[in-house]
Amino acid sequence: MPVVSFEQLRALEVVDQHDVLVGLVDDVVVDLNASDIYYVVVQPAGVLEGQGLGRARLAIPLRAFETLPDRLRLPRDAATISKMPRVAPDQPGYGSAEFEAKIFGYWGVAR
Repeated sequence: MPVVSFEQLRALEVVDQHDVLVGLVDDVVVDLNASDIYYVVVQPAGVLEGQGLGRARLAIPLRAFETLPDRLRLPRDAATISKMPRVAPDQPGYGSAEFEAKIFGYWGVAR
């Protein structure tokens, strides 16, 4: 899946390292200055539904995913994914240095 449209990406399932459904791509945040996807916003689903996340979303750098033909896979299990930094729907934290350090540091990928 080297090139996809926003609509294709937005509808993808997100699975953990064991191919267990953990979420759905809800939004994509683009850094216009770098001409790059800043991160993907994932709505918890599957095993993460009802895990106390409320309406929070998960912000995950695109580089953290393994891209498969029909879904995105994360290199951690669902329990670990559920503990990652969250994005409140009304306060996304876009662009803040502290927020960036949290999400990129959590996944161990470079900005």
